[in-house]
Parts: sequence; C-alpha cells; structure tokens
Amino acid sequence: MLALRRDAHRERDAFVIARAARAAFAFALYARDCAREPAPNDDETTDDDDARDDDARDDDGARDDDDAFNSRAVGVARRRRRNEGRARGTRARTRGERTRRRRARETRRALARAFDARAFERLRPRRVVMTLGTTVTRTREAYEMDLRGVAYAETTTTREDEREETADAVSRRAVRAFVPVMATLNPPQSAGLRAFFFVEARATADEVEGYAPKPGFAPAKRARVERRRVRVVVNGDASDDRDDASDDESSDDLVWYQADAAVRAASSSMI
Repeated sequence: MLALRRDAHRERDAFVIARAARAAFAFALYARDCAREPAPNDDETTDDDDARDDDARDDDGARDDDDAFNSRAVGVARRRRRNEGRARGTRARTRGERTRRRRARETRRALARAFDARAFERLRPRRVVMTLGTTVTRTREAYEMDLRGVAYAETTTTREDEREETADAVSRRAVRAFVPVMATLNPPQSAGLRAFFFVEARATADEVEGYAPKPGFAPAKRARVERRRVRVVVNGDASDDRDDASDDESSDDLVWYQADAAVRAASSSMI
C-alpha cells in the first residue's frame, strides 16, 4: 500500500501521480526482466551515432581494399586480416551495446507517453493497470495501481522545483510499495512479451492525446492471469479500511482507456 500525506496537497497533483505510476511500473518491468536497467549516459547515444559507426567501418573496409592493390602494403593488409577475427568480437559487443541502448530509449519514450501528466490531469484515473502478454487480449500478468481512494488536487500553486521534488519523493515510495509485490512472483519468462497500459476513468467526449477509449473492455479478464495490486490511500482517510468487495464496483460513466504506447520485452536473453 502507498500512503499519501493528508496535509500534503501537492502529493495528489496529477503530475505527481503520473510520475509515481511511471516509476512503479518501470520498476515492475525491470523486476520481470522486460526492461534492462538503463546504462549510464544512454541519452548521449542516438541513432545518428549508430549510423556514424557503420560509416566508419565502411571507410575502414575501403582502405583495406586500397592496400590490397599496393604491393608495399601487402604485409599490413595481411596483419589486418589476421586481426579481423579479434575485431569481429569487439564489433559484436559494440552492436549489442547499441541494441541495449536503443531498447532502453524505446522503453523510456513509451513510458513517458503512457504516463503523460497532461493526460492524467484530464482523465484523473481511478485505476492504472499494466498487463504483460503477447497481445492485449492474451495477458499473462497484470499489475494495478488502485487510486480510488485518492481525491486529485484541483489546483496546484507549488513552484516547479517543489513539484519535481515531491514527484521524486512519491515515486520512490511507490517503487518501495511494489517491491514486496514483485518478490512473491515466479521467475520471469519475458521472451516475446509486450507491456500494455490502461487507465480507468470517467468517460469524456474530448479526445485525450495518447489514449484511446475501449468501451466494454476490461484488461486481464481471463481467470488464469497472475494479478498484483498496490492500493494508494490518503493517511487517515476512511478508504484505508475499504473492503475488497468494493473492487467490483462499477459505474456507467466509467470506461477503460488504452495507451497508444507499448513496451517490447528486452530481456538479457533477447539481446
């Protein structure tokens, strides 16, 4: 359970809730071997860097061809060919590192789109769910952040630095709340899986960027799906003692929204 402070109005800001959910589900992906821990300076490497690396290898190959026609450089060309086997191992490691960095960037971008603060401000989700499966309807595992006990803050007057500080603090607590939940699961088998993200909110006639309504749909409806949930409450609120039977409550004006972004599993066995 994740408890928010009753007297801390900014902890119920949609921006803070979105950041906390993003951190919690990013940890869940890492714990289930669907996302590798980001390497230092991942943001400093881009696809342009990969292209430059390929061009550099092409230039080296061209120089080797020129040397082959130069009788005085035959010995140098032979030595280069002998060392080529060693270089292949280095290039393979370099390609693997680029793949890991690219997958890490894709994961971060997908999480940023799925947990956009502006979408959370408009939807004010009551529940946030991440499912792991081969498709949306073929779910193996489901993880939920239950926000039904939280009343979102109507306005925020905090400074940007205070907002970021609060978001970081609540995010750390959210991750700690998910640690015991993830520890009870069986060893992960993430090959071929994708992560899909859903929020339950009141229906709105306006289009919400990054989310599509799914009327009549509910994630992880299959009986054999492994489910885990973390409830978010406000300290001292009566909802702290809410009966689990109320989990089945429904309303005609509630609908599930699916995020456009999804995460491909990038376990160590796949790269």
